[in-house]
Amino acid sequence: MHVHEAVAGKSPSGKVIVDIDKYEPIARLGGNFYGRIKEVFELSRPNSEQMRHRVEQLHTQASKEASKEGALPSTDSIALSRQDDNKEVSPVTRNSNGTA
Repeated sequence: MHVHEAVAGKSPSGKVIVDIDKYEPIARLGGNFYGRIKEVFELSRPNSEQMRHRVEQLHTQASKEASKEGALPSTDSIALSRQDDNKEVSPVTRNSNGTA
């Protein structure tokens, strides 16, 4: 990466970084709209296990809300397709009497 020395800074570990306050970047947002980056913050990325857990939580929450509204059968009545041990599992929807 090439950084002009006028906008270069150093991280606490001594790495060369872009000083956002000196650089004052803008971003095209679409159409004739642009934005300025005025604040920088750090946000750590979740690992794959944390992401899987969060997706399961959101799916369960959405299914419960949809069931309350009568939009979907309960979550036990739907087997979701997913890949397990490199084997494809097909989605199965069960009727209200429990049969497929």
